[in-house]
Amino acid sequence: MVSGIEQGLFVLALNIPDEIAFDSPTNNAVVSGTAVPIVIYARDSDPPGGSITVQWQVDGGSLQGTTGGPDDTYTDTWDSESVSNGFHDLTATMSDGSDPAIETTITVQVSNNVNNDPPIAS
Repeated sequence: MVSGIEQGLFVLALNIPDEIAFDSPTNNAVVSGTAVPIVIYARDSDPPGGSITVQWQVDGGSLQGTTGGPDDTYTDTWDSESVSNGFHDLTATMSDGSDPAIETTITVQVSNNVNNDPPIAS
C-alpha cells in the first residue's frame, strides 16, 4: 500500500502542465533578413519516451516544421522577406498525440530594407 504522502507526490507529478514558449525571437522584437532564427522551447509533461510535434506559423498561415535539439529546444529559420514590413504574429504549437495541443503567440515587427528607387536607364 502506498502512503498518503507518496500518493500526493505522485498526483503532483502528473499535474505538471506542458509548456511552450518562443526563445527567439522575443515578443515585440524587430526582425529582418532571410534567416531569422526561430527557437522554441517545448516541454511535454508525459513520461519520457513519447514524441512531440512542434510547429510554427506566421499570421495563421501554413505550419512550418522544426528540428528538435538539446534541452527541449526546437529550431528553424524564417525568411522575413516573405512578408511585408510591419507587425506579424508568430504562433508555436506543440502536440504529443495524447493531450490537447497547446500554443503561444508573439508579435514581431518586420523591418527589411526596401529599395524603392526607380531603375536607372543606361
